[in-house]
Amino acid sequence: MDNNTVSNKLKEPDQFQQESDIMSNDGLKVISRDQLSLVYDTLNPKERPITFWDKYSKFGYFMSYNIESPIISFSSKSLVIAINQDQVCKISFSDNPEKEISNHKIASTRSNLFPEFIGQVDFNNGWKGIVMERIRIYNQLNFSAGELHKMKLDFVNQIDDLHNNGIIHNDLGFAKNSDVRINIIISEKKIRLIDCEKVIIKSNNNDCSKEQDDERNNIHEFIGELGGYGFCYLT
Repeated sequence: MDNNTVSNKLKEPDQFQQESDIMSNDGLKVISRDQLSLVYDTLNPKERPITFWDKYSKFGYFMSYNIESPIISFSSKSLVIAINQDQVCKISFSDNPEKEISNHKIASTRSNLFPEFIGQVDFNNGWKGIVMERIRIYNQLNFSAGELHKMKLDFVNQIDDLHNNGIIHNDLGFAKNSDVRINIIISEKKIRLIDCEKVIIKSNNNDCSKEQDDERNNIHEFIGELGGYGFCYLT
């Protein structure tokens, strides 16, 4: 390999950044590295990526620039950034992010099924974010049959309390083209709810009986999907 071939492979970090944007997991949204840098400047995440040029690589490649390091998830609907071990920021790309922020703030004060609302962030590019409790996600294999059974019972009871407190999550079905209910998650100690974009805050002026019944059906289907011992086998 001659020197000209090697020099064509060498790219300084600034040139590398300009050539590569970040695409969402569903392939429907692209954001630039400049936009991500703005987010990082505002949030100052613990895992902020570090740029360095590996001058000693025998192949002369730019070896390490992981701009995605703090990203937990990125879809056409939202970007979730890990701020630290206890907090995340969700940036909504919906047409009305203020509604989701308001819904989350109200819902989390009425039920701890939702991540704790910590604050709102307004970015200089017009994006809006929710800073919230970070929830570690587990699955049913992390728990004994008895532990899982108790979590199921507690979850059903808390959903009833949620509805009695005037909140309907309203988005607990399967994700589009998926067999996963992405807005119901299992945490270390209990089953939780995320994503407040479609939350309904009940009032005296709206009849939400259909939405509430649909939600109860989704919950009971989810309980069956978890597997393990059914309610009738444990006392």
